[in-house]
Amino acid sequence: MEINAGPPEDPAVLFLARPSWLSVVDLTPTLSPIAIWRLGQGESEVLEYAQRNPGTIAVLDDKAARRAARAIQVPLIGTLGMLLAAAQSGLLPSLKDAIDVVRRCGLYVDPTIASKLIASSS
Repeated sequence: MEINAGPPEDPAVLFLARPSWLSVVDLTPTLSPIAIWRLGQGESEVLEYAQRNPGTIAVLDDKAARRAARAIQVPLIGTLGMLLAAAQSGLLPSLKDAIDVVRRCGLYVDPTIASKLIASSS
């Protein structure tokens, strides 16, 4: 997993070290022609898994990976979409605070989109 390559004190590494909701899957046989998109390994594997498991929603933020998902008709959501859904479900006390945490962890968040989402969730 890409996140585990980060420093051991990274909040995402710590969070993923103890999840009961996360399961690692084996993608054997190896990747199909999705590899022609020349995405990163993580993005390719997410798309491969989603394509093999109809009804799966791919979580992708990478622009090229999102374009590939649309091309092969794989439903997708990004980090901001997940945060919005969690806030709307009452799982997050503050969408703005959650977005701020994501930014502090180093993920780029488009300020215009973030502002619109925060305004729509209020």
